[in-house]
Amino acid sequence: MKENTLYARIVMVLLAVNVAFTGYVVYRLNGTTQEQIDSVSQTTPSASEAQATTETDGTTPPVTEESSNATTDEFAPTE
Repeated sequence: MKENTLYARIVMVLLAVNVAFTGYVVYRLNGTTQEQIDSVSQTTPSASEAQATTETDGTTPPVTEESSNATTDEFAPTE
């Protein structure tokens, strides 16, 4: 009795094509995402430049380590 393995061979070829196509798509998406990250990181100012700008503008007070770590539960009520 001879078994037909044509279906199994077709499935293996389709599986190989699927893996290759998926790898290509992931590779291309990774490159596109990296380009977007690079372009955003080049256009945004660094944290020290942003803090210097807000200190000179007077729009927002500088954040100190004490005020950034404190929560509302740590403040004592004023009398």
